[in-house]
Amino acid sequence: MTLAEVFRHVETLDGDPWPSVHALAMSGDRSLVPPVQAALERYLDEDDWYGRD
Repeated sequence: MTLAEVFRHVETLDGDPWPSVHALAMSGDRSLVPPVQAALERYLDEDDWYGRD
């Protein structure tokens, strides 16, 4: 699963992204940090508890 697919899951609540979230986090790919941080900030601004978690 890609990061885009994880974000899509947050919007649609379709499927279980957690195994993929863990794999992405463990990949060590630091290029994922900026888009994840931007998404987290957006979820916080929108009071989206699911996206925040």
